Amino acid sequence: MTVDSLPRRLALVRHGEPDRSAQRLGGGLTAEGRRQALTAAGRLAYSRWSWIAMMPVDCCVETARTIAVEFPRVPMTECAGLLGGDFDEEDRARIGMSSSALESRAAGVVARLLQERSGDGIVVLDERSLGEVITELCTVEPPSLVHGSVIVLRQALQGWEILNRAAFGMVAIR
Repeated sequence: MTVDSLPRRLALVRHGEPDRSAQRLGGGLTAEGRRQALTAAGRLAYSRWSWIAMMPVDCCVETARTIAVEFPRVPMTECAGLLGGDFDEEDRARIGMSSSALESRAAGVVARLLQERSGDGIVVLDERSLGEVITELCTVEPPSLVHGSVIVLRQALQGWEILNRAAFGMVAIR
């Protein structure tokens, strides 16, 4: 079996705990958030990854940069289309987008990333967007995930399947 014939994988990572006291969109990470990002990086370090994408929000960017230390040659991309999710109205006003314009975009952006890029990828998201992607790609109801959670998906004949499902007690909703 060649590397090209192996099913693709996608790691979905919830950003580390954000620093809500920061004046930047999404804040950076707290000390606990940095620890969570390092733990996520450790979970991903034993695999080969071809690309990293993230929401262009400070807590997601900082989480992705922490993960990228393990993969210095892997390109990173901020994807504006991933914006949405957990932001309050003040955050939404700062970036100049309405609530309706930010909803239901993450799954489509991740699907486009999978079409445009080869190899296995990592995407760093907020909880709401991560849940949307899991629901769309895997047709399961996502659990509430703690900061720094890593869910690894594998491309299957009919869509995507969760490789570490048992860790989250996830149930199919088909």
